[in-house]
This record gives sequence, C-alpha cells and structure tokens, in this order.
Amino acid sequence: IKEVRENIGDNIRGNRDQDRKTWKKNLHRHLRHLHPQVEDQEPPSPSRPQSSRQKEQSKRERKRKDAKCYRDKNSLQMKLDSANKKLAMYRKRIQRMKVALSKDSPKTKTKKLLRHLAGNNSSLNKVRRNLEFHYALIKQLRLKYKLKENKKKVSHAVIGSVIRKYKALSYIRSKLGITNPSKDDRKKKKGTKIKRLRVDVQQFFERDDNSRITTGVRQTVTKLKDKRPKRLLLDTIENLYEKYRREAKEL
Repeated sequence: IKEVRENIGDNIRGNRDQDRKTWKKNLHRHLRHLHPQVEDQEPPSPSRPQSSRQKEQSKRERKRKDAKCYRDKNSLQMKLDSANKKLAMYRKRIQRMKVALSKDSPKTKTKKLLRHLAGNNSSLNKVRRNLEFHYALIKQLRLKYKLKENKKKVSHAVIGSVIRKYKALSYIRSKLGITNPSKDDRKKKKGTKIKRLRVDVQQFFERDDNSRITTGVRQTVTKLKDKRPKRLLLDTIENLYEKYRREAKEL
C-alpha cells in the first residue's frame, strides 16, 4: 500500500497553523544538522546598487566643484601676478628715491652753489674753486688726448651715459679736441676689415695643401678680366673651416 503524504495546504483540520510551525522547526533543525558551521551566522546584507541617476548627479556635482576650483585658482593667480607687479614697481620707486636722496645731480649741485651767490663770500669761493678745477681738468685731459697712444683711452674714459644725459657731448668734444668719426669713416674701417678677411680666405683656399689646379685647357674662370684656372678642393668645407680656425688661433 502506497503512503500518501498530506500537504499543509490540504489540511482541513483546525490545527493548520500549528502544523506549519512544527514543519518550519523541523526544517531548521534539519538544516542545522546538515550545516552546523553556519547555524549562527547571518547572511550579509546585499549592497544596494546605486542607481544610474544618482551616479550622474554625483558626477555632475563633482564636475561643478572642479570647475569652481579651476576658476578660483585662475582668479587667485591673476591677483598674485598683479600684486607682484605692484611690488616690483614700488620697490623700484623706493630705490630711485633713495638714489635721489643720497646724492645730488650735477644740476642740483650747480643750483645750490648759485642760489646764495650774491654777497656770500663762501659761495663765491666755492664757485671759483669749482671753475678752477673744471678748467684744470679740461687742460689735463686735452694734453693727454694729444698723445696718439692715449686718444682711445681718454675718449672712452670721458664720453659716457652721464655726459650724454646732460647733453654735454659736443661741449666736451670741442674742449678736448675729440673728433667725431663720420659714417663714411666707420664704413671704410668695416670695409677694410672685410676685404682683408676675404683676401686671407682666398689665399687659404688657393694653397696646394687645400686645393689642386685642374689640367684642362678650358677649365678656367674669368672675373673682372682676371683669368685663373679652376681649383678643386681636397676636403670638405667643414673640415677646411676647422683647419682655418685652428691656424687663425695659432697666429
């Protein structure tokens, strides 16, 4: 005879709830018997996946914060550059004020001497002494400049930025007899140097250790009615240039 089991749902008696509780207890007891090591452990709660909408919102918020930080950085950098420029400007201004207070210019010294000149013997003596020193210095420089070996030294020592600032260049040239070289003279000197260098380079290339003469009858070059045979270089231009530099240093 086959045994037929009743389901809990098929129980038509009034103790259905009691049977369900008994069945659950038996099931838990059976599971604890099969897996005794995990009977008191609770399964970890699964992490709730963040919705795509929340991800997009957090991403936009992060981008807004990054953009704000970038704008703030640029603004602070511009303010820092402006402050550094102002600091450099004020530092230069203070330096100029210190220089102006530390020493008087030639014009200021002249004004101080002439301010209380009338009826003041001490001021007259100072003016007289300065004029004597001025004429003595001009005479001494003129005597030094007459010597040929001192012309360049004297002109370099006397002519400078201070003389140009107070527009005394023509005055000191006339007093010392310093001639102003014209543009034509400067061009002549420059042209003479270039011409001398060209001749040296040509003689260097025409040497037998640097080039050789061609043997053909028609292998000639004519320039300004000057007919010369062609020459072929024995080495590259770079090597010949290094050789020329070495020989020039030895000289």
